[in-house]
Amino acid sequence: MNIINAYAPHMGRRIEEADRFYADLATTHNKLPRRDLTFVLGDFNAKLGQPRDGEQFVGNWARGYRNRNGHLLAAFCELHGLTATNTFFRKRAKNLTTWTQRRVGHCIYNQIDYLLSLASILKLCTNAHAWGGTLTNSDHKLVTADFNLRDVPRRRFQTHVARDEETRLARSRLYYDEDARTDYQRRLAAALQDDAETLSTASPQDRWDRILRHAYTSAEDSVGYEPAISKGRFADPQLKTLSYLQQQLRLEIYNNTNADVHQLRKTRNEILHAIRTRCLELANQALDHQAEVIESLSTSSRVFEATRALFRKPRPRQHIRDKQGKLVLSTNRANHLVREHFRSLFVDPSREVVRADCCSYRLTQPSSSAPSVDSRTAAPPAQTPYQQNYSSMALTLSPNRSLSSSIKDSPQVNISSLVPAY
Repeated sequence: MNIINAYAPHMGRRIEEADRFYADLATTHNKLPRRDLTFVLGDFNAKLGQPRDGEQFVGNWARGYRNRNGHLLAAFCELHGLTATNTFFRKRAKNLTTWTQRRVGHCIYNQIDYLLSLASILKLCTNAHAWGGTLTNSDHKLVTADFNLRDVPRRRFQTHVARDEETRLARSRLYYDEDARTDYQRRLAAALQDDAETLSTASPQDRWDRILRHAYTSAEDSVGYEPAISKGRFADPQLKTLSYLQQQLRLEIYNNTNADVHQLRKTRNEILHAIRTRCLELANQALDHQAEVIESLSTSSRVFEATRALFRKPRPRQHIRDKQGKLVLSTNRANHLVREHFRSLFVDPSREVVRADCCSYRLTQPSSSAPSVDSRTAAPPAQTPYQQNYSSMALTLSPNRSLSSSIKDSPQVNISSLVPAY
């Protein structure tokens, strides 16, 4: 994470100084790695105002009208993909303005301090606020922004599992690749022809095993293997090459600060369009092959096969079984069983609930009674003519007797025994 603290020239300075400031700020920003999180914050002495058509770097809660420095800041944000986070949250006026100046008869409130962040992490910002009343000798307010950065390391530094182990045949190539399908048929026919004498004398089970082994060997030589864990729908060499190229360009864009980013992004977009076009072609070829298979079936089988291909297999519902092993189909009964199950786990039925004492007794004889725990039930001063030490008294409570009756009847008190035991 990188934080750039900036202070821009105010409106009283010449325009050359403001241009020089933003040039230096752009140079500093470009030196930082693009993969890191970079925040630019400080006093920009600029008013962005309300967003204009197509502007995404400023929110709907910006104050004032855009001035000269505001145009320079807007150009800087649009060029580097930054957003003013404290303009995207609806707050009171006193929590939006960041600068105050008192004048004769009135006060001036402006929003000239901003916290700029990358537009890609704006969705991680949960709040932005300007705090007034800070104990500092400054006419500026404290501006804060809250970001939920818990998932940023997981998103940016994902660990990729190596896919060296290849255990599955790339059968999808037989659907859309005509050359691979022809090669597979040629290899299988040649293998069966070479083993024709052995197949003619073998038993049915041995014959089936040898044919299956020849089919597997022919597919292994013609279409090859695909990764054991494949996110792609098709195992196509051209797609694999294009995906690798766009990944390398993405790393070059984010890590190489001296590269021509605009040209790299243009090249990567062209590769992404080529990937999308290739995926569309492969999907159409797979659909054509599936349509050919359905058309080759009988009239009655076409309907069932087409319906099975159009509608996905529904996900089976998770049913609950009772103690006898029967399925519980009623929703209310299922909810009751789940509630009783968790109640048996977290609720102890043997524990008695401590009930509040509904009766109160006033202690009138301190010499033979317990001292009042609550001062509101204590004896009046006229009935306590002398001071007495109760440290040596003890009280034994019976579980079947209430607290008030025990205090009334027992002459010995121990305050520690008043705590109920569980």
